[in-house]
Amino acid sequence: MSSLQLTDAEKLLLTEPSTTRSGKVRQKQQKKGDIEKDAIVSDIENEEKMDTSNDTSAESVDPPPPENIDPPPSESREQPLPEMQGIIVSHALVHDSTSDDDDGSYMSSPSPPPPVDSSSGSEIGGFSSEDEEMARLRLRNHNAKFIENTWKTVYTEPAHYSESEDDSSRIDDDGWSTMLKKRHTQPFTGNTPGPSIDLGEGAKPIDAFYSIFPRSLVKRLWKETNSYATWCITKNGGNRFWSPASTEEISVLIGIIAIMGVDSKPEIAAIRNDYIANVMSRNRYQKLMQYFHCNNPETDPMNIVNDEERRERRKEAPLYKVQPVLDAVFTNSRECYNMHRQISIDESIVGYKGRYGGVPTVFIQGKPHAKGFKIYALADSKSGYNYRIEIMSITGSHEKYRRDVSRTRDLCERLIVDIRGCHHVLYTDSYYTSVDMVSYLLENHEIYVVGSVRQDRVGFPNALRTNPKKNSNHKAITNLERGQFVSRQKDTVVAISWKDSNLLNILTTYYEGYRTENQRVTRFVRSPDTGRKVAYSLPSPEAIYDYNLYMGGVDKSNQLRSYYTAQRQSKKWWKYIFFYLLDTAICNSWILYKESVDPKKMHKAFQIEVGMALVGGFSSRKQHTRNSEPVISSFKNHHLVHSQRSRGSSCRWCIQLGRKTRKGCPVSTVFRCQECSINLCKGCFLPYHHVATGCPDRPKTTQTSENDLHESRKRWDHGRSDGTAVRGGRGGGRVGTRGRRRGGIRKV
Repeated sequence: MSSLQLTDAEKLLLTEPSTTRSGKVRQKQQKKGDIEKDAIVSDIENEEKMDTSNDTSAESVDPPPPENIDPPPSESREQPLPEMQGIIVSHALVHDSTSDDDDGSYMSSPSPPPPVDSSSGSEIGGFSSEDEEMARLRLRNHNAKFIENTWKTVYTEPAHYSESEDDSSRIDDDGWSTMLKKRHTQPFTGNTPGPSIDLGEGAKPIDAFYSIFPRSLVKRLWKETNSYATWCITKNGGNRFWSPASTEEISVLIGIIAIMGVDSKPEIAAIRNDYIANVMSRNRYQKLMQYFHCNNPETDPMNIVNDEERRERRKEAPLYKVQPVLDAVFTNSRECYNMHRQISIDESIVGYKGRYGGVPTVFIQGKPHAKGFKIYALADSKSGYNYRIEIMSITGSHEKYRRDVSRTRDLCERLIVDIRGCHHVLYTDSYYTSVDMVSYLLENHEIYVVGSVRQDRVGFPNALRTNPKKNSNHKAITNLERGQFVSRQKDTVVAISWKDSNLLNILTTYYEGYRTENQRVTRFVRSPDTGRKVAYSLPSPEAIYDYNLYMGGVDKSNQLRSYYTAQRQSKKWWKYIFFYLLDTAICNSWILYKESVDPKKMHKAFQIEVGMALVGGFSSRKQHTRNSEPVISSFKNHHLVHSQRSRGSSCRWCIQLGRKTRKGCPVSTVFRCQECSINLCKGCFLPYHHVATGCPDRPKTTQTSENDLHESRKRWDHGRSDGTAVRGGRGGGRVGTRGRRRGGIRKV
């Protein structure tokens, strides 16, 4: 039987060019891979001929090892399994399900799903994208070499010891033992992973967004924004450019911020977005952002006059300004989603370069935003769903935790408070992991831990340290070659030191300290002779591979936020945290919508639809309709026409009512009554003539009586009793432009 068995998806990749690559990248890679593909196809044809000639279809025959893989010179080295020779050995390895000798003894990952219907848009040639990716990885690493052939020292791999064995000589002075006994882990008892709410088949993206960012929160923001504007105007004086915001305007403001995340501009004032410009003016947007607020300013600890009382209140509520949004977003996030078994804890940095605000800033070299607010997050390792966060609000001497309790252990305990007892597997980095933490979470909360650890942690086995003061045999660790590892076990905790390009130390309460199957990973190592990178297959425990696979849950969440972020420059520190919460709400709602309604919905399209739904049909701009002769026939022989003058004059009705513009000037208009020769606004024409008739209580009907016409003209001429009105001033000339004709005295 052939040692390399290809699936239909792999054969398709060999015969047809890849449809997932385009342009110059496809041309370059096609030239590179032509030689490789020809060699693989020839190998397959030769193996098929050998199979037909031998006529041994019932039993498997292993081919001789390839020329590039020499047998290990030492018997102490690990002998590769027969079925592993001549094929790739990596974490993406999938054995053919039709193989006669397939017993799953060396598989480290589940088999790919069967090909789906070719009518789906996410398939290529009738195969799913997952099958194609598996096939691509397998064919790319077909000629991977075994790293064991490069080892220069004798190495004995850690192995499993039976439960009956008891050798006290294998126990070190610090209690760690080389007897790696199999531990019995509990199955996952949590709820079914995925969305816990039913959005419905016809649900829209805005429905998923409101499940995380509810309408009640929008109303709360509207209320607090108007309250803060009133508080500022009362304290600092009036602002003639401000008018109270409505609920629709706050919803539109959030929608505009979401759309601006997709269409990012360097400056709001310099570059125009036509869609946003038709919804809201730039001045109104800036005014709303000036008074935008999330909590009541009257009870804000920052506004307390007494210094000592203000200092104490700020320690109690450092996130007072964004607390309503923080509570609403993550309370709904926990209620709407059930995490998978694999979860991770890591930190995020919200970029902020300003001075100290309500919470302290940190500087971490190598982060995308080196300086900013530090956020500890718990996220789903598979989907990147952000489940719970805690913002670092106190540091140094302000630390309120007890000295006898590990701060990182206490932090992890607070983040997993909602998922205790479900046997999740928590992945952490070296900042959080310690022997005390992994043991405590398993014994008290039934949470398994897999995390990298620093060698100077208290309780770490001395036999795995590289410090000569702690380990007299430290050279045994420093001289490990790539792919070699050493393990120790103490009760339910296992410590592993595995050598890759550097030494990686792992503490785990879930995995074994030895390879339960023939797990391997593929690395590209630069050859000292040619200087090119060559694919090598490295043996590794299962904990190493899963740690690299599931540790990036928080990083995946940060990556999703960075694509179309709503972050904008601001003078107020808390707005950076609000933008972070808005980005998190959009990403979490997109994951909900993708997993429950439309798996093909892209992040960008989802955010645009949410922003447009929040805007709706709202527009704060005045709609100017131009008509050369707008005629209103409510009164006989009285018509409202457009004046021929370029500049308007003050409206007579607005003068009587005392109306003025925002700048305190009289209201001017270019429309006038043709019969009365006075300027009137469109909305003032009918009320003015109705009151002028002396019948304000009756309905506004058409005026036909001569008496009514006479009374109205008397009203327009300021109610002179003699029925005579002087036009044009004392000399009868033209004075002003408020609807006064040229000429002298006009008698009525």
